[in-house]
Amino acid sequence: MRCWRAGRKANNLIKQQAVLCAELRRMGRDSSQLIVANTGQGAASNVTITLDGKPLLEHRALMLNKKEIKLIEPKSDISYLIKLNPEWPPLSELKATWDDDSGQPGQYRTTLPPLMAE
Repeated sequence: MRCWRAGRKANNLIKQQAVLCAELRRMGRDSSQLIVANTGQGAASNVTITLDGKPLLEHRALMLNKKEIKLIEPKSDISYLIKLNPEWPPLSELKATWDDDSGQPGQYRTTLPPLMAE
């Protein structure tokens, strides 16, 4: 998208949008960190994350019973500690949905790289 060519209305919409992306970073032999970042200019609210079709807080890989974070401010990120177990299949799909001030529902889906317990 070429923001410099967009009209005033489109520029205002971009300023209100949240843009989420995620990655899995290995933290040790049997854990990783799931990082969800908002690279957009608007805040993401009512954020819902699923791993392999299960709500994040119900997934057995989530370590520590952490409360799900529902708001991600612009240019910031959140993280969750994820357990890696060699007896479990590796995590494969993450999906995030959210609302922002643009009025259009946001959605992000990615295939996670396989991280196996050592």
